[in-house]
Amino acid sequence: MSTLIIPLVSTGNVPQLTVDLLLHNEHTNYKYVKDLNAQFLHPFLGPLDKLSGEQGISKLYTNDDASTSSKINVKQFSTPIELYYSKKENTYIIQQRTPIVPTYENNFINSAILPLLKEYKNEIKKIIVLDSIGPYEMQVADNNNDSDNSIYIEDKIFSSRVSIGEKNDSNSIEDIDKKYLALSLLSSPSDTAIKSNNIDKLLLNFTSRKENFQLGLDRTRFAFKLIYHILHFNIHLDLSYFDMFVYEGDNSQDAAYLVEILYTYNYKNMVSENSANRIKKLTIKDLSPPISWKGLYGFGEVPDSMEQGLYI
Repeated sequence: MSTLIIPLVSTGNVPQLTVDLLLHNEHTNYKYVKDLNAQFLHPFLGPLDKLSGEQGISKLYTNDDASTSSKINVKQFSTPIELYYSKKENTYIIQQRTPIVPTYENNFINSAILPLLKEYKNEIKKIIVLDSIGPYEMQVADNNNDSDNSIYIEDKIFSSRVSIGEKNDSNSIEDIDKKYLALSLLSSPSDTAIKSNNIDKLLLNFTSRKENFQLGLDRTRFAFKLIYHILHFNIHLDLSYFDMFVYEGDNSQDAAYLVEILYTYNYKNMVSENSANRIKKLTIKDLSPPISWKGLYGFGEVPDSMEQGLYI
């Protein structure tokens, strides 16, 4: 049973940075698989990333050819959305570098994510969605007089900066459709008619307020649409949702912390399902950023060539 990790383009780009740390790591052994359909993403073309000190092209983009004892480059440029796989951890991971064109969220899901799940339906049985949210988004969700229908926020301190939701196994696809089909979520390009104060508690189970800063999903967020589509596609998939509270700025440490939380939460399952492989439980000290991070927050010199990285 394989796992698929999906990072959402969200506050501080923390999910994308988290995926960078997972991909560019000597313990995970990810390899590039293919590009996914980027029709509904903003266009992007850039150099291939790698770790500092890594010679030539990154091992992410090479296939070892046993017959010739050489490495074959399988990619020349970074593109908007790519799929990678680690045989060691039996995990697929998506890296999405550009946001979805506004109002085409459902089109993107139906053209890129669901075809992938259909293609790998005999392999992928577990999905992990990575997300991040800032104080402004939470304040909008919390401005609701109906306290039973809100995302709850601690006034001073969070017990955890990461909320973790699990698929609600008590609901069938008929239960979900009965409540949401009238919203035309499966066909409309957007859901602007949905009010921001409608908080969903049907798709995911969040644990107590002490362990999470939210009890449900705001239906205006992309995460709600994605999870709805995925469960409608296959209600039997095991699905987990990690949502991290961040302040937008230098979010590199947030990404490292999310990696650690992810492995802390999911490590037992990884080991039990991949007992033949020695899987390391990653911590912050095991992580190294790729060279593109050198200028990620404006501290580096402006690059004058493709080889110098993805970001200014």
